[in-house]
Amino acid sequence: MTDELWGTVRQELKHTLGQNNYKTWIEPLKFDDLRNGVASFHAPSNFVGNWVSRNFGDHIQTLLAERGENVSRLVFSVENAPEAQNLPNKPAGAKAKPAAISSASKSALPKSA
Repeated sequence: MTDELWGTVRQELKHTLGQNNYKTWIEPLKFDDLRNGVASFHAPSNFVGNWVSRNFGDHIQTLLAERGENVSRLVFSVENAPEAQNLPNKPAGAKAKPAAISSASKSALPKSA
């Protein structure tokens, strides 16, 4: 997947989700990579990544599939902002660690009995 394709998908999401949902949840996402059926994005926070995964993950996967991309999972990673590394309560020399959020498609999850 290219940045151009992600831009096309973003425009479709803007149309189908509405301006407010788009601006709040989709616009902050940055496409990172598509490898082995896993589409990776950077999200500004764990909350945003989790929320997008739960509420729009299937829709994003469907739009990508309609454009010929085989995406079985979305992954949202969060990298702490550099300015957060210099907060007064942070121990000296402590480095920010990225967190990963993963969303498997519902069809790939085991069915409950």
